[in-house]
Formats: sequence, C-alpha cells, structure tokens
Amino acid sequence: MNTATLENSCNSKKTQKKKGRFTPGILVALTCLFLLPAVASAERLRLQIDMGDTVFQAGHNQTAVLPLKRLLRQQYPGIKLQNMELKRVVLVAKSKGGHGLANLRVGNKVSRERLINGQPQDFNRRSTATFDKVRFFNPAGSTRGTWQLQLKGKVKVRKVIVIAEDHQRRRRPCKEFCGTTPHHF
Repeated sequence: MNTATLENSCNSKKTQKKKGRFTPGILVALTCLFLLPAVASAERLRLQIDMGDTVFQAGHNQTAVLPLKRLLRQQYPGIKLQNMELKRVVLVAKSKGGHGLANLRVGNKVSRERLINGQPQDFNRRSTATFDKVRFFNPAGSTRGTWQLQLKGKVKVRKVIVIAEDHQRRRRPCKEFCGTTPHHF
C-alpha cells in the first residue's frame, strides 16, 4: 500500500468518526438524562398569601403570630399541606421604625431573627418600594408541625410568599417548559 492510499484510508476513517458522533443511543441517553429528573421530581409551588397591608403590633417581650398553614388553607381551599415540603418563605413587610423583627418557626425549630427595615415617614405610604423582602429558609429538616412567622414590633405585612414542593404532584415536562401551571416555577 503506498503512502497516498494510506492517507486516503485514514482520512475516510476520520470522517466516519465525525459523522457517527451522535448516534441514536446517545441521543436517547441524553434525552433521558435531562427529562427524567424533571418528571420524577416534586412540583415546586409558589403560594402567595395576600395580607392587605395588615398592621401587627407586638408589645415588649411579645410576638404576633402569622399561622401560615391556616392562611394557606383560607386562600387556597382544598390544598393538601400534608404532601408539601416547605422550602422557604418570603415576608414582604415594613416596620415603623426600622426595628421590627421576624423569624420562621417550623415544628420545634426556629430560624434566627431577621430585621424588617422601614422608615417612620414611609410607614403609611402604599408604594411597593417602601416594603422590605425578608427571606427565610426552613430551619427544620422536616415540615411536620406548625408553620408560623413570628413578628416583633410594629410591622405592616403586604404579603407572604411560601415556596414548597408538592410530592403528590409530579412535574410534567410540557408544563415545565411551557409554563402553563399558574403557581409553577
């Protein structure tokens, strides 16, 4: 075999390898790799509790309690909270003097207190920009027991956003990519 024939046969083998890079088996494996976790995982829900700028005032050494499970049942009749795993909570609120405090209680575990910002001159303004977003992660390993926000000081609450995973409902790839579920993200 001469050198030209050897080079031609090597070049044709290189082009064959390039053509066969994505075989049907690899495409099926990649599809399963990306779609199966979405189908097998729980559906993540964003549940908003509208509080209508309700003012809570807890005196010295007292706390005002927002019972999240009860409020969720009121705003979402028929919701099955026993299938839900609480991930995090976002409190949209402001405090009169910028010294309000809040924490999240899940079962027997309590998160550390977080400051709720605010200015006295902004307390009665309705502007969204005057409200603080205070984020809490679930302090407990499980979500059994009570879900409550505990507030200290004079605090005006606009809404509470609860992020949870529903283990009874499974994600569907079409809804996940099309965004047709209203509380899905």
